Amino acid sequence: MVAEWTSQAGVGRHRAASYVAPLGGPEGFSTKLQAEVRSRLKRHGGQVAVIGDGAEWIGRMAERDYPNAAHIVDWYHVVQHLHQATQARFDASPRIISA
Repeated sequence: MVAEWTSQAGVGRHRAASYVAPLGGPEGFSTKLQAEVRSRLKRHGGQVAVIGDGAEWIGRMAERDYPNAAHIVDWYHVVQHLHQATQARFDASPRIISA
């Protein structure tokens, strides 16, 4: 999704969105996304932020194509990754603690 936001009195508001979802791998996605981002920036200006799920290919694409953008992992996936890391670090089986 490519979205436009406005800010008034410190409050951000969603203005418009378009979606990019080509068939194929990451390179096809990157090409289509770049075209849409260029079109939006040409018409409206603004800044770029890349929001993803934490997948390595999205991070590599963001670093390559949008090095000056903010790179953000969405909340759902942050919690999912944190849960997986916690399970890997600590034994997830229930325990009975007696005093």
